[in-house]
Amino acid sequence: MKKTSHAIALLAAVIGLSGPIGGQLASASGASPEWTYQDGYKDPVTGRSYYRAAAYERQQYVSRVVYADGSGNWYALPKPYWGFGVDNANGALRLYGNGDYLDSIGSSLYSPSHDLVTRRIDYDERSPDGKWELKVGEHYTIGSERNATGKRLLAFVKRTGDGTVREFSFTAFYSGVFWLPDNRLLAHVYSEEKRQNEIVALDPATGTTTPLVVGSFYGYDAKSGSIEFAYNEPTRKPWIYSLKTGRTRPYTKQDEPLFQAPSRPEPTSPAPLQPAAVPADLQPDNLPVAPLTESTEPEAVAVINRVSVELPAAFLEGNTGWIALQPLQHAFGVKAEKLEQYPIDRQFRLSLQGKSLFADLENSRNYGGRLYVNKSLLQKLGLKLEQLQWIP
Repeated sequence: MKKTSHAIALLAAVIGLSGPIGGQLASASGASPEWTYQDGYKDPVTGRSYYRAAAYERQQYVSRVVYADGSGNWYALPKPYWGFGVDNANGALRLYGNGDYLDSIGSSLYSPSHDLVTRRIDYDERSPDGKWELKVGEHYTIGSERNATGKRLLAFVKRTGDGTVREFSFTAFYSGVFWLPDNRLLAHVYSEEKRQNEIVALDPATGTTTPLVVGSFYGYDAKSGSIEFAYNEPTRKPWIYSLKTGRTRPYTKQDEPLFQAPSRPEPTSPAPLQPAAVPADLQPDNLPVAPLTESTEPEAVAVINRVSVELPAAFLEGNTGWIALQPLQHAFGVKAEKLEQYPIDRQFRLSLQGKSLFADLENSRNYGGRLYVNKSLLQKLGLKLEQLQWIP
């Protein structure tokens, strides 16, 4: 798939911009909008040909997923799904819809063979001892003090034995998160307290963060246990910090080979199949909607007011547990009202049986448009969190 050529159109489809962008999409003329078809993909198992259809309609960008079966019959996926992506490593299809493209936590995995969408969390890299799995993502917030937008890195670490998930969230720079030999995580963050860049080690077992050196991260060499960094001063000269000794020394010519990123071969995959051509008069809105079965793989179970509720996501931040709100809306009738006129840190008002309160930065987390709440908020709504158990 070509990512760069459609990035602006994808963003427009997500946030519903009301004007054309660089002629990426044709504007509507007359009753029927003009559709463009992008990201063509042919599924090797079913032979279906998939496209993302996009148009400018009623002063906004719209997008649908359509496909042709082996007999040439065309269908559209349900409207919540506006796009898809293909994992080059394993060929898995991911659908985007209702915030999924921005959601750093979960994925909607699509099986064309079974017309099944399974929402779950995909963890990536395992720790050296194999006891932890890592999922890294990003999310953007608007601070309550100066209304400034900020990017934060999310690191979710799952213990493979009992399934417990711990979250680390911090203002970060895109330098990655690395496993250390002692099964901690190395991260480059911005210290709100020190107001400086800092390199830290995150311990998934305890949830603690250990400062290593105040400075900007340049590189990490796992074999020698060395970090290349620069102090937060104008010259930005490189230094070396040793994880083994905790000491620093000046960077030398001999250190250069350690921190040159090795070239990684691209993963080999079969040549993509040629998808079917799109008929010139195809109108996605007139196509039959393909039936889909949707399911969610629960990650934890909460017992609230003696009722067991399966949760698609739950995590610990320090010693505080956070659980997804959506299942509680179904189980107990919790209502969530989105307040567009409020800043992002107070965008939701929650209510239940006459009780009402704001979901704010103290009692909630908003990741990818999905709300997570803590025990304190639940108590104020009359819901007692009695137990939180992860599923291995």
